[in-house]
Amino acid sequence: MGYRLSTAAHTGLGFDRLMLSGAQLHVKARNDVPASTVRLVGTRAEWRASEHAYWGVEAAAATHGGADGYMELLGTGGWETSASAIGLSDLYLGARVALGLGGGGAVETGGGSLGKAAGVLRWELGRDAFVGVEAGAVRSGSGAYNARYAQWQVGLQLDHPGPPQDAPVVGVAWSGSVQHVMKAARKDGRQLDLDTVGIKLKRLVGPHFYLTGQAHSAVAGEAGAYSVGLAGAGAQTGLSDNGWRLSAELLAGAAGGGGVANQGGAVAQGMAYLGLSLNPGSEWQLGVGRIRGQHAGLNSRVIDISWTRSFGVGQR
Repeated sequence: MGYRLSTAAHTGLGFDRLMLSGAQLHVKARNDVPASTVRLVGTRAEWRASEHAYWGVEAAAATHGGADGYMELLGTGGWETSASAIGLSDLYLGARVALGLGGGGAVETGGGSLGKAAGVLRWELGRDAFVGVEAGAVRSGSGAYNARYAQWQVGLQLDHPGPPQDAPVVGVAWSGSVQHVMKAARKDGRQLDLDTVGIKLKRLVGPHFYLTGQAHSAVAGEAGAYSVGLAGAGAQTGLSDNGWRLSAELLAGAAGGGGVANQGGAVAQGMAYLGLSLNPGSEWQLGVGRIRGQHAGLNSRVIDISWTRSFGVGQR
Protein backbone atom coordinates (compact mmCIF):
# COMPACT_ATOMS: atom_id res chain seq x y z
CA MET A 1 0.00 0.00 0.00
CA GLY A 2 3.07 2.19 -0.12
CA TYR A 3 3.33 2.91 3.64
CA ARG A 4 5.56 1.61 6.45
CA LEU A 5 5.24 1.43 10.24
CA SER A 6 7.78 0.70 12.96
CA THR A 7 6.92 -2.22 15.24
CA ALA A 8 8.41 -4.94 17.41
CA ALA A 9 5.02 -6.57 18.09
CA HIS A 10 3.25 -9.28 16.16
CA THR A 11 1.28 -7.75 13.33
CA GLY A 12 -0.77 -9.69 10.78
CA LEU A 13 -4.28 -10.46 12.02
CA GLY A 14 -3.31 -11.44 15.55
CA PHE A 15 -1.91 -14.76 14.35
CA ASP A 16 1.25 -15.61 12.44
CA ARG A 17 0.36 -18.48 10.10
CA LEU A 18 -2.86 -19.48 8.37
CA MET A 19 -3.17 -22.73 6.43
CA LEU A 20 -5.57 -24.97 4.52
CA SER A 21 -5.11 -28.70 5.08
CA GLY A 22 -6.28 -32.01 3.71
CA ALA A 23 -5.84 -35.33 5.51
CA GLN A 24 -6.42 -39.01 4.92
CA LEU A 25 -7.10 -41.15 7.98
CA HIS A 26 -6.86 -44.93 8.21
CA VAL A 27 -9.27 -45.87 11.00
CA LYS A 28 -8.45 -49.15 12.72
CA ALA A 29 -11.04 -51.93 12.90
CA ARG A 30 -12.81 -52.38 16.23
CA ASN A 31 -15.36 -54.92 17.47
CA ASP A 32 -17.72 -55.55 14.52
CA VAL A 33 -16.72 -52.37 12.63
CA PRO A 34 -14.25 -52.91 9.76
CA ALA A 35 -11.27 -50.66 9.06
CA SER A 36 -12.06 -47.58 6.95
CA THR A 37 -10.51 -44.56 5.26
CA VAL A 38 -11.76 -41.04 5.98
CA ARG A 39 -10.72 -37.79 4.29
CA LEU A 40 -10.83 -34.43 6.03
CA VAL A 41 -10.43 -30.83 4.89
CA GLY A 42 -9.68 -28.12 7.41
CA THR A 43 -7.99 -24.91 8.44
CA ARG A 44 -5.45 -24.03 11.13
CA ALA A 45 -4.23 -20.74 12.61
CA GLU A 46 -1.01 -20.55 14.63
CA TRP A 47 0.72 -18.03 16.89
CA ARG A 48 4.42 -18.05 17.75
CA ALA A 49 5.23 -18.33 21.44
CA SER A 50 9.00 -18.17 20.81
CA GLU A 51 11.52 -18.75 18.03
CA HIS A 52 10.78 -22.49 18.04
CA ALA A 53 7.44 -22.97 19.85
CA TYR A 54 3.92 -22.18 18.63
CA TRP A 55 0.31 -22.81 19.55
CA GLY A 56 -2.95 -22.54 17.64
CA VAL A 57 -6.43 -23.81 16.82
CA GLU A 58 -7.60 -26.14 14.06
CA ALA A 59 -10.94 -27.29 12.65
CA ALA A 60 -11.73 -29.96 10.05
CA ALA A 61 -14.70 -31.78 8.53
CA ALA A 62 -15.06 -35.09 6.69
CA THR A 63 -15.51 -34.98 2.91
CA HIS A 64 -15.22 -38.67 2.01
CA GLY A 65 -15.28 -42.15 3.49
CA GLY A 66 -18.86 -42.59 4.72
CA ALA A 67 -18.30 -40.11 7.57
CA ASP A 68 -20.46 -37.23 6.30
CA GLY A 69 -21.14 -34.91 9.22
CA TYR A 70 -17.97 -35.64 11.20
CA MET A 71 -16.26 -32.49 12.48
CA GLU A 72 -13.44 -31.76 14.93
CA LEU A 73 -12.14 -28.69 16.75
CA LEU A 74 -8.82 -28.80 18.62
CA GLY A 75 -6.21 -26.63 20.27
CA THR A 76 -2.64 -27.42 19.26
CA GLY A 77 0.94 -26.70 20.31
CA GLY A 78 4.24 -27.61 18.71
CA TRP A 79 7.96 -27.12 18.32
CA GLU A 80 10.04 -26.74 15.15
CA THR A 81 13.57 -25.92 14.06
CA SER A 82 15.27 -25.08 10.78
CA ALA A 83 17.41 -27.67 9.00
CA SER A 84 20.01 -24.96 8.26
CA ALA A 85 22.72 -27.16 9.83
CA ILE A 86 22.53 -29.38 6.74
CA GLY A 87 22.20 -26.46 4.30
CA LEU A 88 18.38 -26.44 4.07
CA SER A 89 17.46 -23.20 5.78
CA ASP A 90 13.94 -23.16 4.27
CA LEU A 91 13.09 -26.64 5.61
CA TYR A 92 11.66 -26.90 9.13
CA LEU A 93 11.30 -30.11 11.15
CA GLY A 94 9.12 -30.43 14.21
CA ALA A 95 6.40 -32.15 16.17
CA ARG A 96 3.03 -31.13 17.57
CA VAL A 97 0.19 -32.36 19.75
CA ALA A 98 -3.48 -31.38 19.77
CA LEU A 99 -6.40 -31.83 22.16
CA GLY A 100 -10.06 -31.13 21.55
CA LEU A 101 -13.44 -32.50 20.55
CA GLY A 102 -14.78 -34.40 17.55
CA GLY A 103 -17.80 -36.43 16.50
CA GLY A 104 -20.70 -36.96 14.14
CA GLY A 105 -20.91 -38.78 10.83
CA ALA A 106 -21.21 -42.23 12.44
CA VAL A 107 -17.62 -41.91 13.75
CA GLU A 108 -17.62 -43.41 17.24
CA THR A 109 -15.53 -41.09 19.41
CA GLY A 110 -17.10 -42.06 22.71
CA GLY A 111 -17.43 -38.93 24.83
CA GLY A 112 -16.04 -36.79 22.00
CA SER A 113 -12.58 -36.00 23.39
CA LEU A 114 -9.68 -36.38 20.92
CA GLY A 115 -5.89 -36.30 21.10
CA LYS A 116 -3.34 -36.06 18.26
CA ALA A 117 0.42 -36.41 17.99
CA ALA A 118 2.38 -35.91 14.77
CA GLY A 119 5.72 -35.20 13.16
CA VAL A 120 5.80 -32.19 10.82
CA LEU A 121 7.88 -31.05 7.82
CA ARG A 122 7.40 -27.51 6.48
CA TRP A 123 9.05 -25.92 3.44
CA GLU A 124 9.01 -22.13 3.05
CA LEU A 125 8.32 -20.93 -0.50
CA GLY A 126 9.88 -17.50 -0.21
CA ARG A 127 8.93 -15.09 2.56
CA ASP A 128 5.14 -15.36 2.65
CA ALA A 129 4.04 -18.87 1.62
CA PHE A 130 4.78 -22.45 2.64
CA VAL A 131 3.75 -26.05 2.10
CA GLY A 132 3.98 -28.87 4.61
CA VAL A 133 3.24 -32.49 5.40
CA GLU A 134 2.69 -34.27 8.67
CA ALA A 135 2.07 -37.84 9.78
CA GLY A 136 0.74 -39.03 13.10
CA ALA A 137 -2.02 -40.66 15.07
CA VAL A 138 -5.36 -39.56 16.52
CA ARG A 139 -7.25 -41.30 19.31
CA SER A 140 -10.44 -40.65 21.23
CA GLY A 141 -10.37 -40.48 25.00
CA SER A 142 -12.43 -43.67 25.27
CA GLY A 143 -10.21 -45.50 22.78
CA ALA A 144 -13.17 -46.29 20.51
CA TYR A 145 -11.67 -44.20 17.69
CA ASN A 146 -8.06 -44.91 16.76
CA ALA A 147 -6.49 -43.85 13.45
CA ARG A 148 -3.24 -43.07 11.70
CA TYR A 149 -3.20 -40.09 9.35
CA ALA A 150 -1.21 -38.19 6.75
CA GLN A 151 -1.86 -34.52 6.06
CA TRP A 152 -0.77 -31.93 3.49
CA GLN A 153 -0.81 -28.18 4.15
CA VAL A 154 -0.56 -24.99 2.12
CA GLY A 155 -0.45 -21.69 3.92
CA LEU A 156 0.43 -18.03 4.29
CA GLN A 157 3.01 -16.55 6.67
CA LEU A 158 1.35 -13.40 8.00
CA ASP A 159 4.15 -12.28 10.33
CA HIS A 160 7.86 -13.01 10.80
CA PRO A 161 9.97 -13.13 13.97
CA GLY A 162 12.73 -10.61 14.44
CA PRO A 163 13.87 -7.38 16.14
CA PRO A 164 12.00 -4.06 15.86
CA GLN A 165 11.97 -2.79 12.30
CA ASP A 166 10.02 -0.76 9.79
CA ALA A 167 7.21 -2.94 8.44
CA PRO A 168 5.62 -2.38 5.03
CA VAL A 169 1.85 -2.04 5.16
CA VAL A 170 0.01 -4.63 3.06
CA GLY A 171 -3.67 -4.85 2.16
CA VAL A 172 -5.85 -7.46 3.85
CA ALA A 173 -9.60 -8.04 3.68
CA TRP A 174 -12.14 -10.17 5.52
CA SER A 175 -15.45 -11.04 3.85
CA GLY A 176 -18.70 -12.50 5.10
CA SER A 177 -20.36 -14.47 2.32
CA VAL A 178 -23.71 -16.03 1.45
CA GLN A 179 -23.68 -18.40 -1.53
CA HIS A 180 -26.51 -20.05 -3.45
CA VAL A 181 -25.40 -23.28 -5.15
CA MET A 182 -27.82 -24.31 -7.90
CA LYS A 183 -28.88 -27.91 -8.57
CA ALA A 184 -26.17 -29.54 -6.46
CA ALA A 185 -26.07 -33.26 -7.26
CA ARG A 186 -26.94 -35.55 -4.35
CA LYS A 187 -25.90 -39.13 -3.64
CA ASP A 188 -29.51 -40.29 -3.99
CA GLY A 189 -29.71 -38.92 -7.55
CA ARG A 190 -31.60 -35.71 -6.80
CA GLN A 191 -30.44 -32.22 -7.78
CA LEU A 192 -31.32 -29.63 -5.14
CA ASP A 193 -30.29 -26.03 -4.54
CA LEU A 194 -28.39 -25.32 -1.33
CA ASP A 195 -27.27 -22.20 0.54
CA THR A 196 -24.04 -21.67 2.45
CA VAL A 197 -22.55 -19.03 4.71
CA GLY A 198 -18.82 -18.51 4.78
CA ILE A 199 -15.82 -16.38 5.54
CA LYS A 200 -13.02 -15.31 3.19
CA LEU A 201 -9.54 -13.94 3.82
CA LYS A 202 -7.81 -11.97 1.06
CA ARG A 203 -4.23 -10.68 1.07
CA LEU A 204 -2.93 -8.37 -1.65
CA VAL A 205 0.36 -9.27 -3.34
CA GLY A 206 0.38 -6.17 -5.55
CA PRO A 207 -2.06 -3.46 -6.63
CA HIS A 208 -4.07 -5.86 -8.81
CA PHE A 209 -3.45 -9.41 -7.54
CA TYR A 210 -4.35 -11.26 -4.34
CA LEU A 211 -4.28 -14.62 -2.57
CA THR A 212 -7.39 -15.93 -0.84
CA GLY A 213 -8.56 -18.68 1.51
CA GLN A 214 -12.22 -19.45 2.10
CA ALA A 215 -14.49 -21.75 4.13
CA HIS A 216 -18.22 -22.25 3.57
CA SER A 217 -20.83 -24.44 5.29
CA ALA A 218 -24.42 -25.23 4.30
CA VAL A 219 -27.32 -23.67 6.20
CA ALA A 220 -30.22 -24.66 3.92
CA GLY A 221 -31.06 -27.12 1.17
CA GLU A 222 -31.12 -30.48 2.98
CA ALA A 223 -27.30 -30.48 3.14
CA GLY A 224 -26.61 -29.52 6.75
CA ALA A 225 -23.15 -31.14 6.97
CA TYR A 226 -21.89 -29.89 3.58
CA SER A 227 -18.66 -27.87 3.91
CA VAL A 228 -16.12 -26.38 1.50
CA GLY A 229 -12.52 -25.27 2.00
CA LEU A 230 -10.83 -23.38 -0.85
CA ALA A 231 -7.60 -21.52 -1.58
CA GLY A 232 -6.40 -19.73 -4.70
CA ALA A 233 -5.59 -16.43 -6.37
CA GLY A 234 -7.38 -13.61 -8.11
CA ALA A 235 -7.06 -10.32 -9.95
CA GLN A 236 -8.95 -7.06 -9.47
CA THR A 237 -9.21 -3.68 -11.13
CA GLY A 238 -11.15 -0.47 -10.58
CA LEU A 239 -13.82 0.39 -13.14
CA SER A 240 -14.46 4.02 -12.21
CA ASP A 241 -13.85 6.74 -9.66
CA ASN A 242 -17.26 5.99 -8.13
CA GLY A 243 -16.14 2.85 -6.27
CA TRP A 244 -16.98 0.14 -8.81
CA ARG A 245 -14.54 -2.77 -9.01
CA LEU A 246 -14.29 -5.94 -11.14
CA SER A 247 -12.47 -9.05 -9.92
CA ALA A 248 -12.05 -12.71 -10.84
CA GLU A 249 -10.54 -15.66 -8.98
CA LEU A 250 -9.71 -19.33 -9.44
CA LEU A 251 -9.76 -21.61 -6.40
CA ALA A 252 -9.16 -25.26 -5.56
CA GLY A 253 -9.85 -27.30 -2.45
CA ALA A 254 -12.18 -29.92 -1.06
CA ALA A 255 -15.92 -30.20 -0.45
CA GLY A 256 -18.30 -32.82 0.84
CA GLY A 257 -20.79 -33.96 3.42
CA GLY A 258 -24.52 -33.40 3.67
CA GLY A 259 -25.29 -36.04 1.05
CA VAL A 260 -23.79 -33.95 -1.78
CA ALA A 261 -22.30 -36.16 -4.50
CA ASN A 262 -18.61 -35.33 -4.82
CA GLN A 263 -16.53 -38.48 -5.19
CA GLY A 264 -12.95 -37.96 -4.05
CA GLY A 265 -13.69 -34.62 -2.38
CA ALA A 266 -11.55 -32.37 -4.64
CA VAL A 267 -13.19 -29.31 -6.22
CA ALA A 268 -12.33 -26.28 -8.32
CA GLN A 269 -14.27 -23.02 -8.33
CA GLY A 270 -14.09 -20.02 -10.63
CA MET A 271 -15.83 -16.75 -9.75
CA ALA A 272 -16.26 -13.25 -11.21
CA TYR A 273 -17.34 -10.34 -8.98
CA LEU A 274 -18.74 -6.85 -9.41
CA GLY A 275 -18.06 -4.75 -6.33
CA LEU A 276 -19.21 -1.35 -5.09
CA SER A 277 -17.42 0.54 -2.30
CA LEU A 278 -19.94 2.65 -0.39
CA ASN A 279 -17.34 4.07 2.00
CA PRO A 280 -13.57 3.66 2.52
CA GLY A 281 -12.65 0.14 3.54
CA SER A 282 -16.11 -1.36 2.96
CA GLU A 283 -17.39 -3.05 -0.19
CA TRP A 284 -20.40 -5.08 -1.32
CA GLN A 285 -19.78 -7.74 -3.97
CA LEU A 286 -22.06 -9.75 -6.25
CA GLY A 287 -20.40 -12.82 -7.76
CA VAL A 288 -21.30 -15.55 -10.24
CA GLY A 289 -19.34 -18.67 -11.11
CA ARG A 290 -19.23 -22.45 -10.98
CA ILE A 291 -18.01 -25.13 -8.59
CA ARG A 292 -17.05 -28.49 -10.05
CA GLY A 293 -15.84 -31.77 -8.55
CA GLN A 294 -12.95 -33.81 -9.86
CA HIS A 295 -15.28 -36.66 -10.87
CA ALA A 296 -18.91 -36.93 -11.93
CA GLY A 297 -21.33 -35.37 -9.47
CA LEU A 298 -21.02 -31.81 -8.19
CA ASN A 299 -21.09 -29.34 -11.11
CA SER A 300 -23.16 -26.30 -10.18
CA ARG A 301 -23.55 -22.59 -10.79
CA VAL A 302 -22.82 -20.39 -7.77
CA ILE A 303 -24.24 -16.97 -6.88
CA ASP A 304 -22.38 -15.10 -4.12
CA ILE A 305 -23.18 -11.98 -2.11
CA SER A 306 -20.33 -10.76 0.10
CA TRP A 307 -19.63 -7.85 2.40
CA THR A 308 -15.91 -7.06 2.55
CA ARG A 309 -13.94 -5.07 5.10
CA SER A 310 -10.44 -3.99 3.99
CA PHE A 311 -7.59 -2.66 6.10
CA GLY A 312 -3.80 -2.43 6.14
CA VAL A 313 -1.47 -4.38 8.43
CA GLY A 314 2.25 -4.21 8.98
CA GLN A 315 4.24 -7.16 7.68
CA ARG A 316 7.64 -7.67 9.36
